[in-house]
Amino acid sequence: MPNYESVLWTPQTPLCAETLSKMNDNMDYLKDTSDAGPKGIIGIETLTTNTSRTGNSFGTVGVLRGARTEGGRRYKFSCWMPKIYAPGGLVNGQQPEEGSSVHFQLRYGPEGSGDIVMQTFIYPGPIYRWTSAEIYCYIVPGDGTFVYSPKFTPLFGNGTATLEFSAASPGYITLEDVGPA
Repeated sequence: MPNYESVLWTPQTPLCAETLSKMNDNMDYLKDTSDAGPKGIIGIETLTTNTSRTGNSFGTVGVLRGARTEGGRRYKFSCWMPKIYAPGGLVNGQQPEEGSSVHFQLRYGPEGSGDIVMQTFIYPGPIYRWTSAEIYCYIVPGDGTFVYSPKFTPLFGNGTATLEFSAASPGYITLEDVGPA
């Protein structure tokens, strides 16, 4: 990578190959330097509608579409949930069921095809209510536009788990560029 060299432009500066070469080297230097750092959040989906699941099958929390990724870069894929409520894990409305848990998966894949499980998180019981939770993983998906979808299921008999979202207390699915892989 070339070093940055200051070029002073005045009305008397001659337009020559050396000056133009310095300018070109400077542009390459600035591009290389900015590409070496993180680019920040490149996709976000706001969740404002409650999502519930009953039984032992995975359901989608929400979907993030349209975030374009580049090969050779690392991304943080995350889902933040303000409230998790699992009253179905209670026995006769009293104590949480032993062995109850809520499982979350972070998945991604090309639009219209199967999704890949990137990470599974298990929040062990006994469960009743959490005030907030964030699940995330780091991925290197390559070039393309993918669909990112966190999914969850309660694992306690026919219990129900609810992720509570509202306009005043939303959840978020984000995809953040954290730099080169």
